[in-house]
Amino acid sequence: MRSPITDSTLITRVSNLHAVDMDEEIVLINIERGMYYGMEKSARLIWEIIEESIQFNELCNRLAIRYNISHAMIEADVRSFIEDMVNSGIVILQ
Repeated sequence: MRSPITDSTLITRVSNLHAVDMDEEIVLINIERGMYYGMEKSARLIWEIIEESIQFNELCNRLAIRYNISHAMIEADVRSFIEDMVNSGIVILQ
């Protein structure tokens, strides 16, 4: 099954999360679902980058520049992580 995420897919944070900065980790709390998610290192960086809605391709480009690696090397991992975030109700895709 092919991923629904394309280069132009817009990634947007959901509005019902509370974020708490705890040293090197960000903890996201979804009160409605009674769940929390911890993010550190590259996951935290992705969360910070998507503060404003962003296209998948641009997110990968920014991460590739930040980590000095090729876009192609990170695309599959970023796609998988974004899909996990969608399934957890942290972001929506448009």
